[in-house]
Amino acid sequence: MRSGMQRSNSGVCAFEFSSRVGGGYDRCFFVGNGAFTDKSAGIRIFIGWKRPPREERTRDREDKERGSKNEPMGFAADAPEYYSDNGVRVRSKSEIIIANMLENTGVPYKYECPLDLAAKGTVSPDFTCLNVRTRKEYIWEHFGMMDDEEYANKNVQKINAYEEKGYICGVNLIMTFETSRVPVNTNVVREMIERFLL
Repeated sequence: MRSGMQRSNSGVCAFEFSSRVGGGYDRCFFVGNGAFTDKSAGIRIFIGWKRPPREERTRDREDKERGSKNEPMGFAADAPEYYSDNGVRVRSKSEIIIANMLENTGVPYKYECPLDLAAKGTVSPDFTCLNVRTRKEYIWEHFGMMDDEEYANKNVQKINAYEEKGYICGVNLIMTFETSRVPVNTNVVREMIERFLL
């Protein structure tokens, strides 16, 4: 991810946010200064997306499948292949739902972007999302096997490590849960996106 501020001759600040978001769109530009009167804080106007050439998108997808730096955890050779609408490979059907909803609402995200949690070392949160309006970053973890005791215990420790590092649910951390009997609720996913990311 790369970002930078530049001041133009007109005195308007331009902000560039650049990353591999949504599996295809890699750059968005924003402009803003105190002269704008909309109700949002921080960044004021969304200017547009620049879509990379098809061959670059194909290379990125191949890199992800090989477990390159774009996909820090990689995938086992026999792992099921789940892809979002924009071609981002994820680990579960529930993550496809979340990824597609993020993509369809225009929320930039990175999948499994490494994050240092001192107590737990480096982790790869499911989604690192950007609220374009406020420029605030959120970590989104989906806990999909909470009826598995070992999985649940491991992830309670992970949640505690997030909190120790300053990631608090409802502040800069979004969490969704499911079990084998209670699948992810798409209305809850939609509500999380609307509440924190739009």
